[in-house]
Order: sequence, then C-alpha cells, then structure tokens
Amino acid sequence: MAKIFWKPEEKTLLAQEWARLKKENPAALIKDLAVKVQLVLPGERRRPLKYHSEPSRIRHQVEDWLKALPAPPLPVRIEPEESASGLDYADLEALPLGLLLGVVLDRLLARTLLADTPQAPTVTRTLAPSGPPLRKVKIGILGLLFEQFQQLKQRVNGHLCELVFINKEHNASPLPPSVNYCIVQRHVSHQWFAQAQGSVGAERTYFVDGGISSVLQKVNDVLAKVN
Repeated sequence: MAKIFWKPEEKTLLAQEWARLKKENPAALIKDLAVKVQLVLPGERRRPLKYHSEPSRIRHQVEDWLKALPAPPLPVRIEPEESASGLDYADLEALPLGLLLGVVLDRLLARTLLADTPQAPTVTRTLAPSGPPLRKVKIGILGLLFEQFQQLKQRVNGHLCELVFINKEHNASPLPPSVNYCIVQRHVSHQWFAQAQGSVGAERTYFVDGGISSVLQKVNDVLAKVN
C-alpha cells in the first residue's frame, strides 16, 4: 500500500480536530486520538496504524501543525468614556460663592436655550426586509456512522437546516416524511439507495463517494441551491 502524504488543507483539518478532541477528553489515549482524528478524512486518505510508533508519529505531526495555525484574534476591550455632565454636587459645594453663582446661571441659561430651540420632528422609519426568509430544510444523512454524523452536525449551520441520521444497518425502509433531501454516502446497499430516491425523489437524492468532508460539501451545495 502506497504511503499517504496529507495535503495542506487536510493537515489544517486534522490539527483543528485534534485540538477539539483533546479539549473534549484530555485523558484520551494517543492511540484512540490517532484513530478518531482521521475520521474527518475520507477512508482512502487515512493512515493505517500497523506499528506501535505510528500513533505517536501522528501526534507529533498534528501538534506541530496546530502550533503553525494562526492564533485567534484577541478580544479588544473598549473602556467606557467618562461622563461629561459637568460638576457634581461635591464640586459645587467646594466652589466660592461667586463662582457658584456663575455656574448656576450658566446651567439655567443652557436649559433656557435648549427649551427655546425648536426640535426636529421625529421620523419613524420602517426598514423593509432585505429579502425572503431563508428556508430551513431537513436533510437525511445515510451511510455515516453515528459518531461521524455527530461530527458533521457540529459543522453545519443549524439555522439553515436540520440533519436527520438514518441508520444504514437497519433494513431499508422509507425515509421520514419530513425529510426534503437525502445524501447517500458510499458503502450503502442498493435497497437503501432506492428507498431514498423513492422517498424524496431522484433529483433530491445525492450520492457522495467520500468521508465527512465530502458529505459536508454536499450539504452546503444543497443549502446554496435551496436558498
């Protein structure tokens, strides 16, 4: 079997997934992480773990790639501006009588000018909607393992669509009536593929010959087509 060399975009994907897995379970074994981190890649792009040194090798590579990723921007704190309302009561009490009278007269004059100044009429503007509301569709996912489905779900905008897990290990049966589209991943029986086409229509059934990233791309294609 030819040795697999990962592409730059695959290295970035692996590094991000490794960081997520470590944050989720810091005590996870390196061997388990080496297996799970590769689930984001298609099957033909995963490295076999035949030797005991291979998980450690993957760990060192992925952690080096993770260090090379650009750091997220630091939050910027904007300090509130100091009040410019003028002198408070404590300051007024400390003023000599002459200055105090001057401050009071200035404030009375400012209020008088403000009351005499005609105010511009208030105009209420109603903003027209920028466009029709986005449709939220249900997309059936057939062929992925449940753990892979959960990883896919975390990468999809839940405001635009709802993913429905369909277990390929069960006997082929019609899809739920609420499902609008179906993405069929490889290694699915012909009976399941026929049921998917019969439920949502051949034009709304898509076949994907790849892993999670390929299914994610097809989900985005469907959303772009719908909206």
